[in-house]
Amino acid sequence: MTCKRILVQSHERTSPQFTAVLYAVVSKFNVDGLIPLIFNKCNLCGMYVENVHLMCINPECSMNLNMEVGSDELESILNIRLSLTDCTGTLENCILHHQAATKILSEINNFQNMNMDQKTELKWKYLFTNCKIKLVVTKTYQEEKPTILVVDIVNKGPILQFISCIPIY
Repeated sequence: MTCKRILVQSHERTSPQFTAVLYAVVSKFNVDGLIPLIFNKCNLCGMYVENVHLMCINPECSMNLNMEVGSDELESILNIRLSLTDCTGTLENCILHHQAATKILSEINNFQNMNMDQKTELKWKYLFTNCKIKLVVTKTYQEEKPTILVVDIVNKGPILQFISCIPIY
C-alpha cells in the first residue's frame, strides 16, 4: 500500500483494523534527542508506571506498591515514534512496536548504555533509506487520526528488490 491509501482506508468504516506492507523512507526517527524513549509499565495491569516513584498508579491494581527495576512486576519498554514517507505522502507519529524497536535498536540495556554518537549512527542507518515496513493500522472515528503500529522494518538491499513483483494499491 501507499501512505495515501493507508490514510484513506483508515477512515473507511469497513473493519476495525487492517495490516499493510509499505515501501517508504523513514523521514523522522529521533532516537538521539532529549525525548525519553524508555518507559516502565506494570506487568499485572499494563498501565504505565511513573519513572520517579516506580509505583503503579492504577487504584484497582494489586501491585500499587513500590516496584524495582528488573523485577517481574515492572517491564521497561521502548516507546519510539517515527514518520514514514513515500511519493504519495507521509504517515506521521507512527509507533514503533517494542519488539521491532528492540530488533533494530538492540536490547534496552544496550541502548541505554550507548553514547550519543552510537545512537546517531544507529538513527542514520534507517533515516532516509528505503525500507520495507509492516504495519497494523487501528481505525478510529473519522475525526480522529488512526493509530499506526510498525511491527517490522527492514532496510537491506535496493528498493527494487522488495517491490519488483508486488502490485501497489
